[in-house]
Amino acid sequence: MRFQEIPGKVAMTVGVSKDVRQEIRTTLNQNFTHIFHSAPQEVSNWKIAIQWRIRSDSKGGGDYFATFVSQPHRAVGMLLVDWIFLAGLGVAMAVLSLILDYGVDKLQTCTVDTCIIVNHHVTVMENFNITKYATTNTLMTYAAWLIYTMVLLMLATTIVHYLSINAMGSGIPEVKTILQGVHLEKHLTFRTLISKLVGLMLAIGSGFPIGKEGPFVHMGSIVAHLMRRLVEGIKPAYANESRSYELLAAGCAAGVAATFSAPVGGVLFSIEVTTAYFAVRDYWRGFFAAACSAATFSLLRLWINPFEVTVAALFQTKFRHLSYYPEELLIFACIGGICGLAGALFILIHRRYVLFLRRNNFMKRLFQRHWIVYPLTISILYSTITYPHGLGQYLTGQIVFARSLRDFFANCTWHVSPLHVEACSEFLIMRWKIHDSVFIELGVFIVAFYFLVIVSSTLPVPAGIFMPAFVIGAAIGRFIGELMALGYPNGFRNDRQLLILPGIYSVVGLSSAFSLLVKHKFNEYCPTFSTSTGAVSFCGAVTHTVSVSVIAFELTGQLLHILPVMIAVLLSNIVCSSLQPSFFDSIIKIKHLPYFPDIPKSTSWVHEIRVEQIMVKNVKFLTKQSTYYELQELLTTTHKLMAYPLVDDPCELFILFLEN
Repeated sequence: MRFQEIPGKVAMTVGVSKDVRQEIRTTLNQNFTHIFHSAPQEVSNWKIAIQWRIRSDSKGGGDYFATFVSQPHRAVGMLLVDWIFLAGLGVAMAVLSLILDYGVDKLQTCTVDTCIIVNHHVTVMENFNITKYATTNTLMTYAAWLIYTMVLLMLATTIVHYLSINAMGSGIPEVKTILQGVHLEKHLTFRTLISKLVGLMLAIGSGFPIGKEGPFVHMGSIVAHLMRRLVEGIKPAYANESRSYELLAAGCAAGVAATFSAPVGGVLFSIEVTTAYFAVRDYWRGFFAAACSAATFSLLRLWINPFEVTVAALFQTKFRHLSYYPEELLIFACIGGICGLAGALFILIHRRYVLFLRRNNFMKRLFQRHWIVYPLTISILYSTITYPHGLGQYLTGQIVFARSLRDFFANCTWHVSPLHVEACSEFLIMRWKIHDSVFIELGVFIVAFYFLVIVSSTLPVPAGIFMPAFVIGAAIGRFIGELMALGYPNGFRNDRQLLILPGIYSVVGLSSAFSLLVKHKFNEYCPTFSTSTGAVSFCGAVTHTVSVSVIAFELTGQLLHILPVMIAVLLSNIVCSSLQPSFFDSIIKIKHLPYFPDIPKSTSWVHEIRVEQIMVKNVKFLTKQSTYYELQELLTTTHKLMAYPLVDDPCELFILFLEN
């Protein structure tokens, strides 16, 4: 036990009587040096601190109001230091998010004629389509497509490997472990932050289905830790361990808020995925940091983007009050159940695949000895599958997966003829109707993208799972929505006067422009709401969170769809949590991180387990009377133990401390 840093004087108030003060003085004089004999200077500092607090309390100095009256500048400084720290944390995360978005945008898209935005990857590929021979053009464009993806992914892998390997993956499992009180070496360093930011930018820019929300949770905790280290020299209270965990939790909330400009959903999501038990007193820190992060992100985005007029939700939608029939709630519940099963299967396949790579002798020798081989192999495989002139035409390989999500939430119907009032734009139909059947194309996309996301999440680069899960769920929801629109062409009640507005089906509305492409004459059934319901429910199933629905509400700026989305998310969580742990808990098990699991919510038998059934009863220990021979025998027979408890008496077994 170490007492090098003592919290600020006013922050530590001890209210005791004279008898208790005398007892504390006696205890300090008699026992402290005996117990902590190895660190007399630290014991002296601790004794002085407690005795000072006793004297201060007896004089009334522990009262905050008295301090405010006698030293108002000091009291105001105490109040402002937390607020300034959290505001700076939120602003820092917003700036990092904008830097990442700007870099990814430059890697993925380019502007033609100052107004037409196209995929930069496709532009590079088509520049090699210059010969008269079709075969030669195909080979050259394929090589360009392959090299572009490979180079960016190799750069990301190399940076992470040499700068900080702790930047790999999502980072949420590690943060979750740290908030449980476990110290993980070099996971909260500046090198890890830079490696996470640059590696994530290159990995997303390469076109792989990788999200940024998980890495930003990790980055938020790193920024909070680094800022705390800077401040603790001025304010010793920030060196306190409990204060450190409070600020790490606030950093996680700021990271999520900076991703989607969703402060409330950011706080709730960070709590759900990082902590098992959350102190309510820390709520305001998370909300304030998240609000500062979201506000800064929105204002800077408004300043950078000349087409933005005012601050609004990231994907603002405008729907009328009448949105869906009560009978359709059953459909939304079915979507939630389907996404729950799909999410459980997703987690199971991912865990089996990772364990196969680790346990197979050939894979272990090849990939662990030659770290560059695995990402190189996956980049070749991914580029081949998504090549736009090959299989990629069924996967919309010519656009990045985030733009596929815009198509899924388009407020129109895909399978109708182009002359139909519910038809989508010509460009959208050209992408998703290669062989006159959107159902074949959607089916191929769901299966292929499902497994591509699993493989991509195992790459040795920073990678999140939130947005890819959104895309998978959106594709499933779109497929079901198109089937419903095909089965009920005149509306759910066959009266052509449905209360559902087609735009309401794009709950997360990643492109509000799409919801305004078509002026509808009739309020017919449209699959867009099923799309968004599937997106939110699948993402909630994989992460075992309900807060994804709150993020969806903040993204659209409306609450008309709250009931269908909540029903789908809750059912998907029930189904998936009954079958599999969350994606992040699964990674914790794979990595063998020292994390104490939660009590399963779906079973009650665990509450009947007693401590004596799981405890280690034959504990090896030392006493104050132990001889050198007993110590030698203990060390030779228990060479795997890292620490030994020192007790006062072999009968009472009162622990004094643990000896390493």
